[in-house]
Amino acid sequence: MALTPTETSLCNKMLGDYAALMGPVKLGSSGITNQRSALMNKLGGMSYSTPSTLDDKLRLFKNAVGLALPDPNDLNSLKNMLTQCDYFKKLGPTAALAGLMQSALGNISSLISNMAAGTNEFGAGNIAGMINQALSNLIPGGSGLTDILKSAGSLLDCMSSVCAAGDPSYIGGLESIDNDLNSTIAGMGLVGDPSSIKFGTMDYDTIYNDLGMTPTQRYAIESTTATIDGQRVRAQTAITDSIAAVKSKIGSIF
Repeated sequence: MALTPTETSLCNKMLGDYAALMGPVKLGSSGITNQRSALMNKLGGMSYSTPSTLDDKLRLFKNAVGLALPDPNDLNSLKNMLTQCDYFKKLGPTAALAGLMQSALGNISSLISNMAAGTNEFGAGNIAGMINQALSNLIPGGSGLTDILKSAGSLLDCMSSVCAAGDPSYIGGLESIDNDLNSTIAGMGLVGDPSSIKFGTMDYDTIYNDLGMTPTQRYAIESTTATIDGQRVRAQTAITDSIAAVKSKIGSIF
């Protein structure tokens, strides 16, 4: 069935939208590629900790992170700081907590660097964590690159099922988008299977297989990376919840 004028206008819009949609991915692709290379270089020939030693280090890391995060259930400590420190008193309770995110993430980065000095898994996990942060946007501030790639995939599906199906003149544009999207994903070393839940994320399986890593080595890196990612999310949650708790108590304890 031929396209209606409205469908034609929307198909034309999608053709124009693709380049703008992929702009952030193009800008970030070299950074992802460089980090992927850095990760492979780090993992190649790396010496690993024993599982029990790594478990102890991961536990110490999580405990250390927790010691420097605000507790949304402990507003009395914030009240004491506001009372005792003129600097915070002038800011007020909500503003006093504003900007904590970067401070908390900076503290986490310092802890990772300290741990990596004696535990190689932390160095590798930190690189993988930075890749994940850019791709999945673990920290707020805009769409992660994976989200953008999924949107581009949805655009491609619509161009195929509606636009090209109704008007063959769109086939050329559709093929151009398809080739560009696949080339971009492959160049960054990401999972390119649209049917996979990992689509648009780093293809760690290929990295591990290319390096001939054992299941134990893979688990060490995966668990370290998951812990690092988890602590960054933990910091975000603690600060967001603390700010919400403060706002709910303004006019009572503050």
